[in-house]
Parts: sequence; structure tokens; C-alpha cells
Amino acid sequence: MVISANGSANGDPPIDPKPPVIRSNVPTPPSWDQDGMFKAFKTADETVDWISLTDPLEWWHATDAAPEKSRTYQNQQWQNYLIQQHKLNVFIQLDPYAPPRTGPLSKRLPDKLKDQTFASPAVRQAFIAESVARVKWYNASMVCLAMEINAYYDEQPDDFDNFISLFVETRNEIKKIKPDAVVLVSFQYESLLGRYPELGPRHKHEPQWHLFEKFEPHVDAFGLSSYPMEGMNPPRFGDPADLPDDYYSRVSAHTKKPIVFAELGYASDDKYGGSQERQAAFLRRFGKLTDGMNLLLVNYYFLYDVQGFGPVFSSMGLLDSAGNPKKALDVWKSMWNE
Repeated sequence: MVISANGSANGDPPIDPKPPVIRSNVPTPPSWDQDGMFKAFKTADETVDWISLTDPLEWWHATDAAPEKSRTYQNQQWQNYLIQQHKLNVFIQLDPYAPPRTGPLSKRLPDKLKDQTFASPAVRQAFIAESVARVKWYNASMVCLAMEINAYYDEQPDDFDNFISLFVETRNEIKKIKPDAVVLVSFQYESLLGRYPELGPRHKHEPQWHLFEKFEPHVDAFGLSSYPMEGMNPPRFGDPADLPDDYYSRVSAHTKKPIVFAELGYASDDKYGGSQERQAAFLRRFGKLTDGMNLLLVNYYFLYDVQGFGPVFSSMGLLDSAGNPKKALDVWKSMWNE
């Protein structure tokens, strides 16, 4: 009797196995020069099949600037050369309200859009045009249209529903050119939970699961960013073993959509409560804490240690800036390889 790998001895229809979780990295380079960037993409090719590229919007459409003059257009030319050379899939993440994410949207907008909101036709047209252009340029299979959108809710709740309707319009335009693209937004998970009142009045709240409800009918997946380490301000968990067993799985009670960890990281510098051992232990613990969840993709945010994101992030890489692999790299490479 022969049993098919995908079916049964009785001739039942094949059962599609659950696909393995996609692993992705942001190709942070060991140095901000051509050699560093080439090395980052080569290492990404040896480590994952996907990369994530993140950038604030430039709002060139609203200022009548030529898209070809934008920094993003210039960057995507050499990035696409490396993407194609290494046969990498692309997850792009857009940031319409670039860090620091405090204060009104108007602080991020060009003078021509001063004091406007997501209700403004000019803002909406610019957002859609730039988002669609980026999907075309990178042939992106996954796109996050707002990173850590709950930060915007905390700052400007009255404008939040305007962004939701803009998300729907933008998603529809993206689907016209890339029907199978996964379109989402991300939430900063620790802030969403409201666990850390020391951060200030923005974080003195109950878990904001109602924000999931607002997006549930519209997103293809839900994105999360999570940095649950002691070195963040305020301190979180000093040891990965201290993370509650339901720390991540509680998400499943609030959506049936796939989950994308758009950002994930844990520092290895002891100045921030980390070590190479704790960084590796976090990834092992993360795998256990998310077992059984409907995970689509996990994007570990830092490939090499690099300066420029802030001190606490400068040791979150899987390799140090000299190119030496950390203990977490082997753990990362082994995850979801079934």
C-alpha cells in the first residue's frame, strides 16, 4: 500500500501543509558605505529569503517634485540590483509620521501641507501616489502602510478614522497592480498592551484591542513590532524566561488574520540588560511563545550591529559590526525550517 505524502491511502484529497513561517531581516549594514551595503545583502541572502526595507514617506507628490528626484527612487535603483542579484523577496514598510512619533502629523509634512491631516485630499493623494509607486519600484509582495500606527492614535485620535479610510483606498490601488500583495499596518506591541505607565500619559491605558477591530475588515494581516527587553525605557523583561506564556498568543483572541512581526529585536549589550546568551535565549523563547499562532512572517529588524538607530538598538544585530556572528544567528537560521 502506497501512501501519498500529501494524501491518504483512501484517495482523500491532498491536505495542504501549513507553510513554514517566513523569516526576514532588515539588511542593516556593518558600515554605511557601498562595501557595507553589499555585504549586508550578501549576508541576508545567506540567512533569509526575504528582506524588509523601511523608510519615511517623502511626500514628493504634494510638492510637485519629480519622483525620480526622490531619495527613495535613487536608493531603489541600487537596492533592486542587489535584490535581483540575490533573488530576495521584498517587504516594504512606510512611515508617514517619521520618528519621533509624538506631536501632530503636520510636523512631518512639507510646508505645502502645513496643518493638514489625513482628511486632507492633498495628503491622501500624496500618500496613495507614493505608496503605489514604491510597490511598483520594488515589486513588493508585502507592504506595511504605517509603522506602529497606534502611536498616531495616541497623539491624534480624532484623525485616526481618516487614516483607516485612507488605508482602504490605498490598499485598493495597490491590489490593482499587485493583486496578491499582503497589505497591512503594524502596531507597537508593548504600547498596545498599555503595560508601561512610566512612559507617560500616552501609555496609561488598557490594552487597545479596539484598534484591531477597526482594521479587521480591511487588512490582509496584522503587523506587530516588539522589543520586550529590559534596556528599553522603561525596563521591560530582564530575562526572556520572564516573558508570560501568553505574551504573544493573546493576540489570537482578537483576530483570525495572519500575524506579521514587522519588527523584532533584543540587544546583546549588557548596558541595556542584554548579552549574547540572552539574545539567543529570546529567539528560542519567542519560537515557543508563538507556537500555534497563525504566523506569516517574522522580521528580525537588525542583521548587523550598526549606528544610527539609537544606542539601545546598536547591539541588536545578529552579527556585530566586524562581521562576527553572534550566538543568536544560528538560532535564527534554524527557526521554522520545517
